[in-house]
Amino acid sequence: MTFKPPKHLNEISYKIEPGVENTDPRLVYLNEYKITMNAIRAHVGGNVVNFPREAVTLGMRRILSARRIRLYRRNGGKWDWANMVLRIALFGKPGDDFPVAYIRKHRDYLIVADIDTASKPKYIL
Repeated sequence: MTFKPPKHLNEISYKIEPGVENTDPRLVYLNEYKITMNAIRAHVGGNVVNFPREAVTLGMRRILSARRIRLYRRNGGKWDWANMVLRIALFGKPGDDFPVAYIRKHRDYLIVADIDTASKPKYIL
């Protein structure tokens, strides 16, 4: 599951799509900022030329229609984005900017995280 960054970052990374809660599986186009960040995080040396320009998203409607939702978070590297995703899932206001928070509306969800992911993130937006 992915999440969108706060509104002040959306303009450089994502186009805000209203109604995220009701979206179906679809192809999404990544902008240059997101492609660059993915290339850096994928340990390919920031090789943006050969990095995908598109991605497939399952869509929140499909996720929320599942009988059970299980979100497993492990922050196994120097990036603390998993800490932020976990905190948004637990405490964030559900909305188009942070779709991961919609899982709290589900009747049967479970979030499992390791101690590193549950710790306070180094940087808080």
